[in-house]
Amino acid sequence: MTWLVFLGRNFRFLSFGFGINVFISVGQTFYISLFNDSIQAALGINHGQIAAIYGGSLVLGALLSSVAGRLFDRFDLRLICAILLVLVAASAATMAAATSAVGIFFSMFGVRFFGGGLLGLGVQSSMARYFESDRGKASSIANAGHTVGFGVFPLVGALLVEAFGWRGAWWAVAAFSLVLMIPLVSLQLKGHGDRHARYVKRLSELAALPSGSAMRHFSVGEMLRDGRFYMLLPGMLAVPAILFTFQFHQLELVSEKGWDLKIFAAGYVLFSISAFFGNLIAGEITDRYGSRRLVSWYLLPMIPALFVIALFNHPAAIPVYMIGMGLTFGFTLVVNITLWAELYGSTHIGAIRGFTMATNTIIAAGGMACVGLLIDMGVTMSRQALACGVATVFSAVLLAVVARSLPPKRRG
Repeated sequence: MTWLVFLGRNFRFLSFGFGINVFISVGQTFYISLFNDSIQAALGINHGQIAAIYGGSLVLGALLSSVAGRLFDRFDLRLICAILLVLVAASAATMAAATSAVGIFFSMFGVRFFGGGLLGLGVQSSMARYFESDRGKASSIANAGHTVGFGVFPLVGALLVEAFGWRGAWWAVAAFSLVLMIPLVSLQLKGHGDRHARYVKRLSELAALPSGSAMRHFSVGEMLRDGRFYMLLPGMLAVPAILFTFQFHQLELVSEKGWDLKIFAAGYVLFSISAFFGNLIAGEITDRYGSRRLVSWYLLPMIPALFVIALFNHPAAIPVYMIGMGLTFGFTLVVNITLWAELYGSTHIGAIRGFTMATNTIIAAGGMACVGLLIDMGVTMSRQALACGVATVFSAVLLAVVARSLPPKRRG
């Protein structure tokens, strides 16, 4: 009932977060990678080259994200979202019309940076900024859009390619962004000015409290001088470095294992369901106990998922892989929003999330490029999964140690 009451009171704003997170699936690795084979055939490029193109676009976006995140701390959310949706449409149209590797590079950069990057960052920043005691619930409800996207868009993408070809699929994305998303977001953010005014007033009230009783709000520079950040970083980077890399090279994994692509794509329904429940569980735990309770164990489901695809070729490995990865992804969706707000405050949360997102993206881009090169060198995905599973074990152990030193949940 608590969740239903909270949803009812904040339905319009939460639906904005949910809807954007569904839509930005078009800028996520798992969707873009569905077109790898078609793009490679059209342009005559190999695995390493397509990985380098996408990885390079991610690195460029990451470098810009560390600065662009500040936009959400300084300008009206409604204006920024409208501009970004136009830019996503333009990037999708560029993808549809691309005839060279350069065109693919900039179109991949656009749909990923403006869509999967900045629009997603806007939702994360907003949920962390405008909800205090219910930050976990808000993050979970908004992030449920990610899980729906994972469950729906692989099939949608496959059907669009089958019906209209890969170029037609990207023209459809451009039209969807302009015709549906812009009017919808405008309606969902109606009255946002009043919400922001209440937030600013709340910050003023907290600042007026006696010294030491109000939470400190860190800038990015202050965060980088805090030792806790570096203790958390290896474990926080494990998900983008491994999960997104394997998603990008999923067609190679399917081919190596001899699996049916439709069966593997259907497995994303399990990924989506697992991520959904992991997301809700993480939100409830965070609101009750704080993010530090999640930090010590949220990587654990990913470990058996990696070992299973490393050691077995039977299609029964697919649901184990999807469920394990989905649970960790669902936990991560909440941790990546609430942990930074709990540790470093919400005033500069856009800049902080922009910086951490940039770090995540650079690591993911490097992982994708390295895995692509290793594939071209003959190193199987199974062997790489085994190495990643071992690395995740060490990351989880480190997080369990660090979690003990984190402070209890604070409000601010």
